[in-house]
Amino acid sequence: MNGFLEITTIVSLVLTLAFLIAGTALPFLPSQRKARR
Repeated sequence: MNGFLEITTIVSLVLTLAFLIAGTALPFLPSQRKARR
């Protein structure tokens, strides 16, 4: 079960980092998705 705990902790950290980066970077980036569509 130790491996499961490690995987869950790593996944949670990666998700939090991804959300933080997205929250800080998205407002500065141009809306490429809307432009493409």
